[in-house]
Amino acid sequence: MIAALLLVQGSMESEDQGRMTSESLTAMLRMALRARFPDLNVDGLDKVGMLSAAVKASGWRAAFELGTEVKGLRAHPVVAALASASYPELVLDRWLRLERFGHSRNRTELLSTQPGERTTIVLHHVALDGGSIHFVSDLFIWGVLVGLMELAGIEVCSAAIADSPEAVAVSDRDLLHESTAEVRGETSVLQLTCASAAAHTPQAPALTESRGIALRLSALLRDDLLRRWDLNTAASALGLSRRSLQRQLSEAKSTFSETLLRTRVDAAEQMMRDSRLKLGEIGFCAGFADQAHFTRSFRRFYDVPPSAFRDLVLSAETR
Repeated sequence: MIAALLLVQGSMESEDQGRMTSESLTAMLRMALRARFPDLNVDGLDKVGMLSAAVKASGWRAAFELGTEVKGLRAHPVVAALASASYPELVLDRWLRLERFGHSRNRTELLSTQPGERTTIVLHHVALDGGSIHFVSDLFIWGVLVGLMELAGIEVCSAAIADSPEAVAVSDRDLLHESTAEVRGETSVLQLTCASAAAHTPQAPALTESRGIALRLSALLRDDLLRRWDLNTAASALGLSRRSLQRQLSEAKSTFSETLLRTRVDAAEQMMRDSRLKLGEIGFCAGFADQAHFTRSFRRFYDVPPSAFRDLVLSAETR
């Protein structure tokens, strides 16, 4: 799903990496349209065309509601990774990383955040080339983000178009069929107010004589590869001091950064066998910052780029 899941353009290392899960999102949108608007003919239309047809038939809020259908893709590894965070800010952090990873044409900018019992976040949807974005795409993206928040167990108290003269509440489900006209004002700025879900704390693997510190650390890191792990966070989760973890890793002839990188590469190598996933999706789900980081790290351990390794894996499985 999404700005990267959504509209990933740009070339990556191979054509296989192309559009992240744009195909999945388009299929989701098409199915949702057929269920919601069975008499609407959207054959041959792209995303903007399908969304525009839905808006013409049922009002501009339809584009937002169709975006929330991302919840139907909860089993997809990318969607699961995005929705595995417990706080609104963490869901957005993963979303922004996915956009960077996918080289999307459009980006979501975080304008401000105000934490508290309820977190208020203001977002801006912008085109990298400075051009304009069709308003249905803005609304669709906002719907996707709200859907991801809800999948993460976060209560979205309100979602309003902040640039609208009346700060239109797009999350008001009762107003879905209110108007067939375009929303007044700009749709590129959204204000979200959310209540956080209960935080998920990774559980450190049990300490046994047969389990070395590097294996325990790797198992911890695998619990959430997209988390912004650092030495202090990992040491605390393992019940160790920073110095103790460093010392034990040194005795095992390893380091924190080396274990983290090896864990991510190993996870990516295992995901190579899932033919549903594009290479870009694999790199994202394994926690790499972008395609260059993924390629560089993978080549370091396997001496070949991810695309070549995957070709070998998939060809061997079809023999």
